Amino acid sequence: MSTTSQFMLVAIGGATGACTRFLIAEVATRVLQVSALYGTLTANAVGCFLLGVLWAATTIRWPVSDSAILLLGTGFLGALTTFSTFQLEIVRLALERHYFSAVGYLLGSLVLGFACMLGGIELTKAVSGTHGGSVPLSESTSSEKDR
Repeated sequence: MSTTSQFMLVAIGGATGACTRFLIAEVATRVLQVSALYGTLTANAVGCFLLGVLWAATTIRWPVSDSAILLLGTGFLGALTTFSTFQLEIVRLALERHYFSAVGYLLGSLVLGFACMLGGIELTKAVSGTHGGSVPLSESTSSEKDR
């Protein structure tokens, strides 16, 4: 399969996954009238479950084509949630009995991700001349304060 074909599979799956994530967030905030955080939690949980199914199917029992992996795993689930990939990597380390590495990767990812996110916010606030105050997570979470 050509690199262009692989790229297109990932792009199609990614666009579909991103739209699905958006739809889940919209349902959470507009239909269920709950925080967008529940939409994110739902997308992450569904993505973890589906990536677990896909990985198990490919490694345990049923062969899945490389095209399906690119479309569904890398593209769709990768865009729906990178959290599922993160969890799979930790589970695989644990299953291979690399417990120290699994815990280190888990904690390191959380701490580094938090620090980088905070650093990016603070840098952007400094460059933009905005000091103090909080930055809303999204339009949907900031509008919740107005309810």
